[in-house]
Amino acid sequence: MKYFSQITSRNIVLMGAKTFESIGKPLKNRHNIVITRNKEKYKNWQDKNLIFASDLKGVLETYKGNKNQHIFVIGGREIYQQTFFVADYYYVSVVKGTCEGDTYFPFPN
Repeated sequence: MKYFSQITSRNIVLMGAKTFESIGKPLKNRHNIVITRNKEKYKNWQDKNLIFASDLKGVLETYKGNKNQHIFVIGGREIYQQTFFVADYYYVSVVKGTCEGDTYFPFPN
């Protein structure tokens, strides 16, 4: 988590609604963008570093030219799948050991 915080701090983190809900709040020192099909659900969230959007392609177009901040895609599965082929870099953490899970990387077709 320390490394994640270090590389994403002062940048843009892009996530799906399920990931946002699992975190429970915007990440500090980052511009948080949440992709959701139901923006109305989040109408009561007020934070200067938090945006809810429904158009992933539009968000990527808007922010990709920003030379001062990088976009870090932090989950979940659907967002990873939709951004996999447009990413310039991948930061992949390797966890030693056996972990249970329902999502695998790279994603099967």
